Amino acid sequence: MTTKLEIRNKHGKRVGTKVLSREKPLSIGRHQGNDIMINDAAIGALHCRIGWKDTAFEVVAATSSGVEVNGQLVQRRMLEHGDVLRIGSFDLKVLVDRSGEAKPAAAGSPDDDFDLVPLDDDEIPPFEDELEDDGEELRLDPAYYKQVEEAERRAAAEAKKKSRKKKAAQPVPAEDVFETDEADGAGADDAAVAGQVLPRRRSVEEGDVPTPPSGRPGVRAAGESLIGTLRERITEKRRPGEEDVVRSPFIIGLGVAALVLLLAAATFWFIIGRETVQRQLSAARAARDSGRYTQAIALYEDFLLNHYRHELADQVRVELGTTRIDKEIAGSTPSWKGGLQMLERLIDENRDRDDFAELHPTICDYAFRIALGAARQAEKARDRELLEVSNQATTLLVRYSPKDQPPVEQQREIRDALEKAEAAILKKETLDEALADIDAALEAKQPMRALQRRLELLDRYPELESHPEVVARMQRALDTERALIREEAFSTDARHDDHPDVQIPGLVLAANNRAMSNVRPVGRVVPAVARDSVYGVDIETGDVLWRRVTGLDGPFFPVLVESATEGVLLYDTRHKELVLLERSSGRLQWRQPLDEEISGAPLVADGQIYLPTLDRHVYKINLESGRITGRLTFTQRLRASPVLLRDGEHLAVIGDASVLYVLTTRPLRCLSVTFTGHRADSVQAPLLAMGELLMFAENTGPQAGRLRVFRTDTPDGPLEEVATVDVPGPVRDAPVLRGKQLFVPLPGERLLAFTVSDDPNQKPLTAIARIMDRSDYDGPIYLLPGPDNQLWMGSRALKRFQLDIAALHPDPRRLSEGQIAQPLLAVGTRLFVARFLPATRAVALIAADGPEMSSQWKTVLGSRVLAWLPTERGGSLAFLESGDVFYVGRTDLRASFKQRPDVQLRLPEGLASRLAAVRADGQRVIVYCGAAEPSGWIVNRNGQIERRVRFTAPLSAPPVLLAAGVVAPLPGRLELVPLKTGAKTEPLLLPAGDVDVPAWTCVVRRNDSECLAVQQNGQVRRVQYRPQPTPHLYSVDDIRLDASIDIPAAAADDRLYVATSAGTIAAVDAGNLEIVAQITLRGTPTNAVWVSGGLVFAELDAARLVCLDPQAGLKTVWSLELEGDGLAGGPLVVAEDVYLAQRGGIVMRVNRADGEILARARLPQRLDGSPTELGDAVVATAVDGTVYRIDELLAASAPAGKSSARRDGAGDANTGGPAKPTTGAEDSGES
Repeated sequence: MTTKLEIRNKHGKRVGTKVLSREKPLSIGRHQGNDIMINDAAIGALHCRIGWKDTAFEVVAATSSGVEVNGQLVQRRMLEHGDVLRIGSFDLKVLVDRSGEAKPAAAGSPDDDFDLVPLDDDEIPPFEDELEDDGEELRLDPAYYKQVEEAERRAAAEAKKKSRKKKAAQPVPAEDVFETDEADGAGADDAAVAGQVLPRRRSVEEGDVPTPPSGRPGVRAAGESLIGTLRERITEKRRPGEEDVVRSPFIIGLGVAALVLLLAAATFWFIIGRETVQRQLSAARAARDSGRYTQAIALYEDFLLNHYRHELADQVRVELGTTRIDKEIAGSTPSWKGGLQMLERLIDENRDRDDFAELHPTICDYAFRIALGAARQAEKARDRELLEVSNQATTLLVRYSPKDQPPVEQQREIRDALEKAEAAILKKETLDEALADIDAALEAKQPMRALQRRLELLDRYPELESHPEVVARMQRALDTERALIREEAFSTDARHDDHPDVQIPGLVLAANNRAMSNVRPVGRVVPAVARDSVYGVDIETGDVLWRRVTGLDGPFFPVLVESATEGVLLYDTRHKELVLLERSSGRLQWRQPLDEEISGAPLVADGQIYLPTLDRHVYKINLESGRITGRLTFTQRLRASPVLLRDGEHLAVIGDASVLYVLTTRPLRCLSVTFTGHRADSVQAPLLAMGELLMFAENTGPQAGRLRVFRTDTPDGPLEEVATVDVPGPVRDAPVLRGKQLFVPLPGERLLAFTVSDDPNQKPLTAIARIMDRSDYDGPIYLLPGPDNQLWMGSRALKRFQLDIAALHPDPRRLSEGQIAQPLLAVGTRLFVARFLPATRAVALIAADGPEMSSQWKTVLGSRVLAWLPTERGGSLAFLESGDVFYVGRTDLRASFKQRPDVQLRLPEGLASRLAAVRADGQRVIVYCGAAEPSGWIVNRNGQIERRVRFTAPLSAPPVLLAAGVVAPLPGRLELVPLKTGAKTEPLLLPAGDVDVPAWTCVVRRNDSECLAVQQNGQVRRVQYRPQPTPHLYSVDDIRLDASIDIPAAAADDRLYVATSAGTIAAVDAGNLEIVAQITLRGTPTNAVWVSGGLVFAELDAARLVCLDPQAGLKTVWSLELEGDGLAGGPLVVAEDVYLAQRGGIVMRVNRADGEILARARLPQRLDGSPTELGDAVVATAVDGTVYRIDELLAASAPAGKSSARRDGAGDANTGGPAKPTTGAEDSGES
């Protein structure tokens, strides 16, 4: 099958052909690089392409104007046999040669009677100037073909003149007269256009003249010319005397009379015919003007059928075309697509007329009406197909408008209408898509997904909220949500036995300071939370009466409850259980395992606990017994605590997104679901009941929030929203209500005050005052309203406000500077405020007189132990990060609390960094701090502060103590702060290139005058204090290791043990800085290098402890798997035992020689720091400073089975079982 394009000019003359290829697309356009170049400014440089697609050739327009195929503008179309593409002034006809696919002729076809065979291409005589497809580009220039046509017409006219002269000079045979007349007419013109006359088949040989069948002169044979016969009769010669009938007077008279009668008849016929034409034309125009377009079209068509050569025929054709357009676009339901088709038909039928340009204004008028009407109808009908109609009509408008007067205003009007239509169609499509998604979600029983999809729709089109279908689907979603909430009957009893680790004794170091020492405890406590424990603190003295470890990050602050006894309700995150303690003693009342994460504080009402969880549950638990009596399961997480409504029989709880639930208390059941439309995670503050009103705060943006108020007097149906108030910030903390006064905290210590009214005839919320001076504080804010219109705010200090009719007046006094750690509590006029110490999680709880803003006592809870220093009395000094120093002796370990510190450091005002401490030598400890006033305290083993030193900048690493002073590692230098007042020492400055490098990893004391300074880049320096010629620090020697040093080194026996990031440990001689031994470990050191009892220890990948023998070239003695829980501090070697403390709370005693685990126990808290000798006892400290005696604990712990570490290839190592075997060769390689 071969497909080609036959190219003809506007007169129909074929000017060329082009064969289409399936492999290579054909390009057509004005540019000379196209396969077919048409030199016409009206078409694009690249107008279109024709290429093979699947089963046929396809034309694709290269411009937005499209390409005209069969009279229609299209962007792309599959081509078939006979399709005509009009490009400029040329027509390209698609011809498909199926010579190889011959089909049998259909029975009964007209060809059955004739032996007719279509001509092959080689039988058709070629035209002059025809361009055949030779594989090269075709160049079609209309100007050239116009010149050719002019030349052909001139040649034809010349030939016609010569023919007439020749005929006038010689007689013309009668039989040729008729054919000559035809040649002089249209046939000659056609031949001139075509270039030649095609040969005709004849029944006789050329030159044969058949004789008349009658054989008599004067009788015209069939097919003979009448004019020729008459001419022959007139010129025929007569014999003398023979009468010529034709020339007789009678006959001539009759002829003249007949001619007169004929002329008269012709005149009457012309007059009558003209009146008939006018009547027909007037009737058609009248029908058109009156809107009877179908009748008008019929009359126009009859006129053209009877008078197709009439002088008004062209005008009638135009009127017929416009009437067809009017028929489509007029009336109440116009067909703009049909109107466009009729307009294109009008153009096609008249484009070859010489006066076609006069029709352009009419075309533009209709194109504008169609374009604008189709766009407006598309907006109403939401029909995207009409947009294409409008675009095509706009293209015609632009094409046929005057080039010097483009239709700018009309295009703008159309464009505006198109934009509105596009928006309307997009809105309809978005609505349909959203409704389909909602239906699918509801079908899948996922109402929250359906409501979320609705919110996404309304985000884009808020006006659709009242759309009937949207409203109906929302109600279906709410009904489905309510039906999916499951009620479960429970009867799960609580447990009354406690966990074994709770019974492990520990010494709590809580520094209590009070103004009056003669006050006695009264047994009434307030709860406080510090790190991972809850404390019961006496309200009169501040003494800690009890402590319970509950784990880190509790979901709510302990709740004070009243049952048979006063209690404290809390949640243990370690065991995931709800716990009730006796308030005065901290004894366990019951514990109820839940194994779920809690989403908010419990609601305690009428002897029942209602507890929401992140696992989509609300539990009902009996307060007295702890027994679970019911549970509801929701389809989404619950964001905040339930709240009891005014009637006392209903609860309200809010979901993570979209809805608010109302529950009944007896039984626990979902009564109604109210759609609120809030976003997921947008509600952070708890709900607040205000009489008959219920309020929650929705955060609508990073800097915006909204208070939403609902009436609750009809809880069995959707709650009515009666007020919304936008506020200038998110509401993250709990609003509080006292009487009719509502206080709402905002970030930056801002505050709003409202009056509340649940009277339906009054405004629910009325703003009365505000504090809007924003600070840079962005932490939690706790409010506590008090009597006499007082309000206290806990933020970065305790602040007091006095409310009058229209303003909040702040008290200039501040108390308890620092971030407030927990909600404010009040007992009478006494307030209890807890704040974090600077840069720590330790908490200072104070009792304050609210109106006077003065403190009565302070107790520090949860302060870490920074360092231990043995004393001459047999005990040790414990240095806490609060600046308190406790002496702890062996007898103290039998107590539960030690609350009077032996030494208190006077910390700088405005301290912004945490304290740190380091053992300076066996006799002293240096406690130091950074910003805002870098300082250090040297404390001896008797608890005396020998000296306070000040540094010029915050330290980069812990300092060391030499005889002359404290060596302070600072950025880019080492400074010595002299112990003698007034002395000055020149610092050791690093090279300028090292200034910006985090220089110091550690500094290790060697003796009274030297230290070893280790830099992160692998540089180790031996630094010496020299008093001459002027006191200064001098770098005596240095060495550069091959890798960086990121963890602190250790020193013993005049050797420095350094671990590098390359996994090596090197033993460096401290005197000459030569490497005396080096090994490569199978792992990366992840903690400090420790030296204890003549052994070197290194932790690898926080999962394995390696013991090395420094006397044997750092040969591995044994290694022990740590089960992924690294050490809290270095090992402690005591005689033949090694004590280990892991961060997760596991303590172990292993054999020094082979690493065999001899005993193992778990403490209830996470641990911090190395095990320490306290006299003949061994202790470990928890993250809150609690001291546990572990030697007795491990002695009493019966191991599950002895285990050995990996040593010399023998044994398995794991905690509580056989250690996995290893050898020194497996763990390290000497170098």
